[in-house]
Amino acid sequence: MLTTLWDRLPSRRKPWDNYKNLADRCLGRHVVSGIDGLPSPRGPRVGVVVTPWQKTAVPFYLVEWAIRLRRDGVEVEFIWDVWPNVARQGSTEEKIILGLLRSISERFQIPVVSPFAEGDFAKDLTLRLKCLAFESVTRDLRREPSWDDPAVRAEAERLCEHAGRVEAFLGARSYAWILVPGGVWAVSGVYWEATEAQGIGLTTFDSGAGLLCFQHGGPAAHFPDLAKSMRILTENCSNSPALRQRVETWVKDRLEVRRRGEDEFQLQPLSSKPPAAMAQVVVPLNYRLDTAAMCRQRLFHGVNEWIRALVDWALARPKVVIAFRQHPCERIPDYQSREDYSWISAAAPNIHFIAAEDPINTYDLIRTCRVVLPYSSRVGIEAAILGKPVVLAASTYYESMPFVSVPESREAYFNRIEELLAGAVQQTEREHCSACAAYFVAEKYGLHRTHFTPMPMDFEIWSHLSPNDLWAQDHNEVFARAIVERRSVAELLLEQQFVEWRKIQN
Repeated sequence: MLTTLWDRLPSRRKPWDNYKNLADRCLGRHVVSGIDGLPSPRGPRVGVVVTPWQKTAVPFYLVEWAIRLRRDGVEVEFIWDVWPNVARQGSTEEKIILGLLRSISERFQIPVVSPFAEGDFAKDLTLRLKCLAFESVTRDLRREPSWDDPAVRAEAERLCEHAGRVEAFLGARSYAWILVPGGVWAVSGVYWEATEAQGIGLTTFDSGAGLLCFQHGGPAAHFPDLAKSMRILTENCSNSPALRQRVETWVKDRLEVRRRGEDEFQLQPLSSKPPAAMAQVVVPLNYRLDTAAMCRQRLFHGVNEWIRALVDWALARPKVVIAFRQHPCERIPDYQSREDYSWISAAAPNIHFIAAEDPINTYDLIRTCRVVLPYSSRVGIEAAILGKPVVLAASTYYESMPFVSVPESREAYFNRIEELLAGAVQQTEREHCSACAAYFVAEKYGLHRTHFTPMPMDFEIWSHLSPNDLWAQDHNEVFARAIVERRSVAELLLEQQFVEWRKIQN
């Protein structure tokens, strides 16, 4: 007792005591709750990738998922991956996590395996790996490098070496699917590449305080499994005027909340100062360092190359006014990038850059324009709801919906913009219906309110709950059902929503 109290004194605490405490709490809650007779493993083998994550609770969150799967009778393995630390002794963080995995492995019969075999496994550079390297350097610099920057080449070489190792490992383990954190950073992106190449299922998650994004098929922040639910709701709304009215009313109210800046982000100014000249073309920029904008390249190598191409296009058309709207979140110091956009407005009188701190409401810009050119932002859906044509140069989760144009080449991209500016465009009823359905699904089922996330404040809450109490809260049981049944959370929740609507209608 005296030793324990002595160690708790601030002046005596070791630097890693706090992190070790998190690991002990993760294990202790299952020691207290007991095992309750584990079922024999059945069905296909699945892997849960556990990797150090900046001294956060991400590994402990993944452990919680593996235990839940094991209690459900799934044959599950921990994939312990500590890239790029192959050739050196493990860090203190790694040793703490690995010690926890071994304790959990013994108690719940979950094997710990690793892709670190001896030998040269380097694979050829793919576009995905090049994009991952580009995004990693972007994150480090807080701005985009050039596509051929030496730092990008060096990161790509490291990723190729590990990607070959991971692909060989996965090929030998015969997993049906794996659970991976994130999806666009280094090692997690390597698993995204490998599972896609080998036809292995992939589930990923992303989170903020009290918010969880949980998706199948790619990086969670890219919302890869929302499109099916968007199409299902579109068809139902097309066949039911009453349902369509219900969805459109909800969407209208939600969009107005966003316009007034009264949503959870509170980024839009209510009183908007109009720009000097009304823009015919509005380009709403993503927050570049957000995972939603990363690895979205399609027609251009990056956002800066895309912006430069649009500026060059506008320079040749002095009568076309174009406005680039910086994401409003960049007025917050912690979210500011190091990109220099001052050159945009200096290019020509018809080209405007609206900074994050400028008191101009994005939705006011959209209401008065002719064409909206998002990168991968949800603003593209909102613009379509407001009746504006939307043209995409990058990949995004709503690109398969009928309200957007998705040109196949750079030439076709600019030709489509010219066509929309030249003629009066009348939005069809189906396009408007699909935009409302897409927005409803994205807003309600893209991010989920729950404390079951690896964020520090949330871990402090759920780590004190028993496993039974944890899974009974929020939509956590729906997450568990979605991962085992390989269905999207959005689809399951939309089914519940249909049942509720039918009850109201009857």
